[in-house]
Amino acid sequence: MQPLSQFLVDLALGKLPQVSFVDPEFGVITEVGSILAQFAAAEGLGDYIKTQGGDEESPQDMYYGEAWAYSILEAVMNSPSWPRTLFIYTYDEHGGYYDHVQPPAAVPPDNIPPELSSGDSPGGYDIYGPRVPAMVASPYSIPNGVTNVVHDHTSVLATIEAKWNLPALTYRDANAATVMDFLDLTSPPAYLKPPASSITAPSPIGASGPVSP
Repeated sequence: MQPLSQFLVDLALGKLPQVSFVDPEFGVITEVGSILAQFAAAEGLGDYIKTQGGDEESPQDMYYGEAWAYSILEAVMNSPSWPRTLFIYTYDEHGGYYDHVQPPAAVPPDNIPPELSSGDSPGGYDIYGPRVPAMVASPYSIPNGVTNVVHDHTSVLATIEAKWNLPALTYRDANAATVMDFLDLTSPPAYLKPPASSITAPSPIGASGPVSP
């Protein structure tokens, strides 16, 4: 466990470990922002008090999470580590919003049934939830590539396990698709030199930036 500042130093020096997980801030700022937003809504002050924090769920201002992701990806692409990097950006969950696609069946991670209380809806671990956004970036990314392969969060594990010939942790990641369908390893890397960004860093609300609903 290291602070983000250490990750950025190791990134700039080309000294990252073989696998890194990078999380945004979900701490006090997010919690305080959420409380302020609820108070503002109750008092009819929603247009005057904006929330802050890395959480992009309503009522948070999405700018902070988006700006964080932008800064991390830009730092990775412009680092010495980029030529040998596979960058996977995904959300932890769907945020409770509507999805018109019916969740498909999933391989249960083990044979242990869920511990359900009397008021819980019946169910198990044999179905996916609503979809979450995900992006894969690498020098070997397929230009303009989009995949229709079903992935889940354990696809990250499956990719790591396939790369280093490691055993699966559960039935779920043992059966998950890796993210190799995002890549073309048979041709010279299309993005060995990172593509120039056609966008600028996002701006906060009030500075011609995105506006929360």
